[in-house]
Amino acid sequence: MKLDVDILRYLSKDDFRVLTAVEMGMRNHQIVPSELIHRIARLKHGGTYKVLKNLLKHKLLHHDSSIYDGFRLTYLGYDFLAIKTMVNRGVFVSVGRQIGVGKESDIFEVATEDVKEFAFMKALQEHGFPVPSAVYCNRHCVVMPLVQGYPP
Repeated sequence: MKLDVDILRYLSKDDFRVLTAVEMGMRNHQIVPSELIHRIARLKHGGTYKVLKNLLKHKLLHHDSSIYDGFRLTYLGYDFLAIKTMVNRGVFVSVGRQIGVGKESDIFEVATEDVKEFAFMKALQEHGFPVPSAVYCNRHCVVMPLVQGYPP
């Protein structure tokens, strides 16, 4: 799925509260029930259902009713949580055009693999190996500077 960061500016604090609630619920549930999302997000006046509808429209969540009624984060929703956290911490302020697609442009393993990759890159860099320097790591995203190279 293509990353469209234009949607990011239209999401409210409540949207991110619900996304975070789904992420927290996914620690113990494969599909997070809407009642649990409502309890974790603690939005006033039952606004959780309105927010869930908005997040479904932007494909940040997926509704699943096969086993029981609930929601799960999509890759795009997880991307938006990581981007929002990095923007709040000042890691970057804007997102430019796409400059390439790597072999790991999607999540295939567990979310902790990026932490291992971040640690290995730091260790290799400390021992003098020519690797891109990892600037920051959050969730499944690793931020690196652009490395000037030559086409093969």
